[in-house]
Amino acid sequence: MLWHRRILFALTLLLVIGSLSVTSGYALYIHSDAYRAEVARSVGEFLTLPTRIDDVEPRTRTSRGFFGVRLYLPGGKTQIFAAEHAVWQEAAGEAARVNELDVYDGWLQLGSKTLGEGDYRDVLRGGLAHDFTELNLANVRFHDIDLRWRQPELHLEAQDADGLVTFEPDGSGQAQLETYTLNGTTVDEPITIRAAFRSGNELEFRNILLNVPRMPLGSLALEEMTGAPVNSGWYEGTVSFRPTSARQVYTLRGAVEDARLEDFTRTLPTGVVHGRLDVELTEARVAPGQILALAFGGRLQDIQVADLAHILGITDLRGQADVSVARCVYADRSLQLLSAKADVAHVPAEAVTRLIGRGRITGVVHVKVNALLIEDDDLRHADVEIDVVPPKDAPGIIERAVVLALAKEALGVDLGRIGDYLPESVEYTRMGCRLVADGDELRVKGTHGDKGETVLTLKLFGREIGVLDAPDRVFPIGGLVDEVRNRLADYDSRHLLERFKRAEDEN
Repeated sequence: MLWHRRILFALTLLLVIGSLSVTSGYALYIHSDAYRAEVARSVGEFLTLPTRIDDVEPRTRTSRGFFGVRLYLPGGKTQIFAAEHAVWQEAAGEAARVNELDVYDGWLQLGSKTLGEGDYRDVLRGGLAHDFTELNLANVRFHDIDLRWRQPELHLEAQDADGLVTFEPDGSGQAQLETYTLNGTTVDEPITIRAAFRSGNELEFRNILLNVPRMPLGSLALEEMTGAPVNSGWYEGTVSFRPTSARQVYTLRGAVEDARLEDFTRTLPTGVVHGRLDVELTEARVAPGQILALAFGGRLQDIQVADLAHILGITDLRGQADVSVARCVYADRSLQLLSAKADVAHVPAEAVTRLIGRGRITGVVHVKVNALLIEDDDLRHADVEIDVVPPKDAPGIIERAVVLALAKEALGVDLGRIGDYLPESVEYTRMGCRLVADGDELRVKGTHGDKGETVLTLKLFGREIGVLDAPDRVFPIGGLVDEVRNRLADYDSRHLLERFKRAEDEN
């Protein structure tokens, strides 16, 4: 039986040596330039993008390591992806074996501004528009990846991001990246980028959502949207957009703190508006050069009246305004809701009377808006107090022409013989009124006097005399509101365009 044992030993030795020879040959093939080139060619054909791989390394029977992976735009000159190291491995899924990919230390460059509109769409519709279910790919994990995304209105560069991309059997997928550095700004809390997509004949991004902790507003790099760099303020919230939509629309939700209005108005053809902004954005939907919808509440402080007057073509009007907005909703080119209060102070009375063209008053005007409610572009309610305060170092002077115009033209009151006895200029001690509007009706109330109904008190013959009381009547203002609305619409469509064209010509 010895020869039987020798035959079995020889067969066993042959099988072992043969299997070792085959394994060694396969390993050598995996390490060969031929195998590396074959893998690069297969990946490139699948993605329809030129692909280069420096080295391939076997890990286990079901996994491979790849080094120096690079993807290029068609033509092979512009690189859009790089990874120092990637691992492809087979894992056990719920129903069958699935594939997973880990990518380490690299970068991905996308966005129409970086690549050009045509190249960017080639990448989305050609290079990445494939049914990844063909690969039985369940997920891709990213480790220390830089994501560079430049859209015409938005610049995102996330450094050293980690993330996970999952693919569902129906071709849909979810991607989530987490980073602590966005556009060069590092924060203590994580910044997350989420995207929903569908692969197939055309890669479709349903939505991209950027969730940021409190960070400098300028870090969002919105200068293409605002027209100039934003150098002030803080933002905490979300920014979302759909990059493959025909009309690029961005939606912001969150808090804007301590931002300067001039950062957002610097490029307006009507001139910069100075002030400070602290608002809570329920929603702001913007497209290039257009606000589609806006819902917010908050405060606008230290607004310079001269800037607002300049927009309306008015010069020599100064002052400062603070506005508190409880709720503002703008959509479909309509002011659907505005509930606000305001304080306007330090407005020179002489500048106001020059604007009216009815004589002169010295001192300053203070306007306090106790309540303002506008719904569907219509004034529903307003409660406004107007006080004219004499100068601190001199008596307040009002000219006779102003008194007569205020009485007759504004309040519909005949002063009678009092008007005949007034000198050309007279000292006033108190002057003010309260305007209360409800719908199309306006009531004028006084602010002082024995009954609180006096509008103007003069100093005559050494005595303070209330010469003008608020009338006990209702003023219809429906026509006035319509006229203001029409003038604003005309200003928006015609005057603003003319100013914009003039600004372009000057530049």
